[in-house]
Amino acid sequence: MPPPPQNSKEDTMIIIMMVHSQHRFHESAVLCLFVLLVLLWTFREPKFMSGWADLISTETRIGDAVPAVAILFLLFLFPAEPWRIRDSPALLKWSAVQSKVPWGLIILLGGGFALAKKEPRYCEAGHIRCF
Repeated sequence: MPPPPQNSKEDTMIIIMMVHSQHRFHESAVLCLFVLLVLLWTFREPKFMSGWADLISTETRIGDAVPAVAILFLLFLFPAEPWRIRDSPALLKWSAVQSKVPWGLIILLGGGFALAKKEPRYCEAGHIRCF
């Protein structure tokens, strides 16, 4: 049986560089934040125990949007390359959001939801025509 190969420092550096080329920090960070989001959604109000939403407030209902917006904020906050202290870009840039999100559709849906949720007191006062 041949003896086990001896790894030199060069071989170790090559292996480390191969691992770093396949798995980048920002990919792992986004994966961790996504897993955190799924866990926050799952344990907000589980049926078998009290969830984290019960610890925060009792008079207001915390929906699924609260963890999503919190994780979105963290995507804008965390650096994509933490070893570059001063000029590291964020995990998510506003320019990417601005170019990819259909803002017209969001405004149209938001206006539709706002009209559908109008309060009846405005109808009674005659401010809006109610059907």
